[in-house]
Amino acid sequence: MALSDFGILDHVTSSVVGFVLGTFTSWLLNSLWTFSAQLHGRLLLRFVAVTLVGLGLNVLIMACVEAMGVDYRLGLFTVLTLVPIFNFCCHRWWTYRGSFVP
Repeated sequence: MALSDFGILDHVTSSVVGFVLGTFTSWLLNSLWTFSAQLHGRLLLRFVAVTLVGLGLNVLIMACVEAMGVDYRLGLFTVLTLVPIFNFCCHRWWTYRGSFVP
């Protein structure tokens, strides 16, 4: 969080900037490397939609874990296990459907 550590941005804004840059980088690398797809706006919109649903799952899982009074590490383990699998499957079967050669 260098942006907030140096007083350039507050923590929340810095986190949003990191999320946006991370999402863009992930889209670029997944498009070019993982799925060998051409870069275009439709893919970016679908990629962002899947990413936001994944973020929602993350928040939902962590909120449920907190509400149940369970150790947060169980939530982290669940999020780190399920959300990437969910995201990859959605990208494989929806975001990049017909856009790559398996």
